[in-house]
Order: sequence, then structure tokens, then C-alpha cells
Amino acid sequence: MSHDHLKTRGAGCGSWGCLECLECLGDRMEAGSRSSSCSPRPTGGCGGEDFGVPRGEEEGSRRCLGCGEPIWGALPVCWACRTSSGYQSDGGSPQHSKEELKVTVRPLKKWLDSANEVKRICNQSTKHNTHEARQAERKIKDEFEKLHRFLREEEEARIAAMREEEKQKSRMMKEKIEKMKGEMSSLSDTVTAMEQQLKLRNLSFLQNYKTTMTRVWAAPQIPGKDPGAPIDVCKHLSNLKYRVWKKMLGTVQYSPVILDPNSADPFLRLSEDLTSVRDGNVDQQLPDTPERFNSCAEMLGSRGYRSGTHLWDVEVGGNASWIVGVAGKSAQRKALISACPENRIWGVCLRDGEYMALESPSVPLPVRGKLLRVRVELDWDGGKITFSDTTDTDGTPLYTFTHPFSERVYPYFSTSCQFHPLRIVPAKVLISVDQSKQCV
Repeated sequence: MSHDHLKTRGAGCGSWGCLECLECLGDRMEAGSRSSSCSPRPTGGCGGEDFGVPRGEEEGSRRCLGCGEPIWGALPVCWACRTSSGYQSDGGSPQHSKEELKVTVRPLKKWLDSANEVKRICNQSTKHNTHEARQAERKIKDEFEKLHRFLREEEEARIAAMREEEKQKSRMMKEKIEKMKGEMSSLSDTVTAMEQQLKLRNLSFLQNYKTTMTRVWAAPQIPGKDPGAPIDVCKHLSNLKYRVWKKMLGTVQYSPVILDPNSADPFLRLSEDLTSVRDGNVDQQLPDTPERFNSCAEMLGSRGYRSGTHLWDVEVGGNASWIVGVAGKSAQRKALISACPENRIWGVCLRDGEYMALESPSVPLPVRGKLLRVRVELDWDGGKITFSDTTDTDGTPLYTFTHPFSERVYPYFSTSCQFHPLRIVPAKVLISVDQSKQCV
């Protein structure tokens, strides 16, 4: 509100919001306005309307921006500060106001910076999610195309087998019919000849009787009414879906652990089927989500365990720098830490050419030769993690950690090798049919 407007609206009204009354009061303040003769508040003797105190605001509840004394009315400063040399009509002390504005603007700028960072992260996440969705969609289509191709080929093979059997049976019937047609023609000639013999006189009949009977005895036997073997429908249809599914198992693999790309350090590269990982040596600029490791080339499996016994084999092959084990859900993901039980990581490793169990301090492993495959066996309820060498055997024990688990734990992997990935070994799938409850 401008200075002229205030004078017009409150001229001579005796209000704290009226500049004329404030000027009168200022004259008395200069002559000793702090004395007891000063009126604590203008009395409104001019009869004008008081525009000074904002509605709903208690008198004296606000403080002067200049000196901090209680003030009344709409102006942000008291009379003494207004009459100081630095005062301008539209505010208090310019220096004080600037400082106050700087303080006020600072958190707003910080908020804007944070908002811009969040916006950047959201945009990055959106692009990443779009890319991941397209990649996943392509992979799903590829996998289903393989299944469709398998089913089409299996369908064609089974239909071809059935038709081949049909052709064989038809060929047999055709050959039988052709044979019978020849025999029928010969027999028809015999019957005609015999009927002619019956018309001869006795002497001629007797002379040809022996020859005629020889032809009768040489006649084929009466054919049976067997139509031939039918199509073996049961062979083609019995448990068809089960047999196709069982055969399909030979073309697919089951991985006991699927790697979680959302937890992988940006430098790691995963295979399309999420069963192997290596160091890519290039930062992929992935969104730094809470679940992602970002200080070392490490990652987790996609499924965590909070009970039971679980087992998986990891092929380390020619990888020269790796860690294999399990990690607790609360393991640090945003700072460079040592992989050890104190930091919720239990594992074995190959480091600087030595195989070690990651205790504090590390413990050498009893490995003879080169370790190519490691088995991890987690007994959550029993509080044990056992590592074994399954390179050439079913499992030579290497090391066992004991710890009473209280949280979900995940398969853990780390590697800095660019050429030889860590690979989850597919598990054998066994099929059994329970016939114990079948009726006889």
C-alpha cells in the first residue's frame, strides 16, 4: 500500500495505520516520547477509520523488523526505525530487508535444487524402465517363439507318425485286396470249368474228373474276415500333453538362482537370461535406487530366504577375481566396505591368486588345483552356510560359516573380471509320478 494512499485513508484519524497521526506522535517521541506523558496508543481523536491493525491479529503481537520492538498496524517497522536515515517508504532498513530476504530465499533455492535432482532421477528412471520393459518384452517374445516352434515341430512329428502308420496299414490292406483279387479270378475260372464239366456226358466227365478235382484241391482257402490291424490310437494320444511336456524339459533349463539386475552395480553386465554376470568396465549410468550397489562390482540374487535349506552351484571357471556367498538384506549397498560377517556378508573368494573364506581375518581354503565350481548351501534355520568344491565331485567341503540369522538373506556375487563371467549352474529337474493312490 503506497504512502499517499495511507495518508488519504487515515488523515488525522489518530490510528497507528495513519501516517499523519504517526508523524504527530513522532514529534513527541523526538521530544521525549518514551516519557509517561506519551499516550500508549493514538486515541482516534480525528474520528477517522482505523486501517492499521490487520483483522484477526492481536495488537502488539508483531515485532519491528528493525529493532524488534512490538508494533501495531500494517507497517513492518516502528516509527523510530522509519525515521532513521536508511528508511525507504516501502519497507524497513534496506540492508536488514536484504539480509532477511537472503535467508528466506536460501531454503527455497535448496528446495528447487532438490526438486530438480528428483526430476532428473525420475526422468532417468523413466527412460531406464522403458528400456528395460522393451528388452524384457523382446526376450519374452523370443522365449515364447522357441516354445511355439518346439510345439509346432512336436505336433508335426506326431501327426507325421500317425499318418505314416495309416499309410502302412492302408498299403497292407491294398496288397491284401490285390492278392485276393487274383485268387478270386483264378477261383472264378475254376468254378466255371467245373460247371462246364457237369454238363458233359458221363464218359467225358469221368475222363476229366481227376483233373477237375486237382484244380478244386488247389483252390485257395476261404479268406477270413479279419480287416487287418487298426490304427494304434493309444500310442498317439495316451498322456499326450504329459509326454510333450516331459520332452520339453530336455530343451529348457531351471536356474535355482536368478540374478537381480536392480541390485547390480552399474559396472556389471548380466546375460539376457539373468544367470551370469561379468564386469563390463563401463558405468551404465543406471538409476541409483536404494536396492542398487554403487561402490563395488557386486549384486544379489532376486529371491531372498528367511527359512529352509537352499542350494546352488556357481561356475567360476577362469574368472580371476570373484566372491560368492550370501548377504543379509541390511548389508550396506552405498559405501565401500569389507565383505565379511560383521558387514552381513558371508562368502568365499579368489583374490590375488588365493582362495579365501571371508572371515576377519580371512581364512585360506583347502583347495588343490583350480577351483572351477563352487556350491553354496544355506541352512537358514540351522544358521549355517557351507561352501563346497563341486568341480569334479559331488561336493568336497571347503568352509562353513555359522551365524544365527534373523533377517532375509540373498545369494551374493561380486566380480571384477571382464572376460570370464560367474554363471549359475542349471539344476537337474526330476519328474516322479505318484501311483500309490491309484485304484486297481
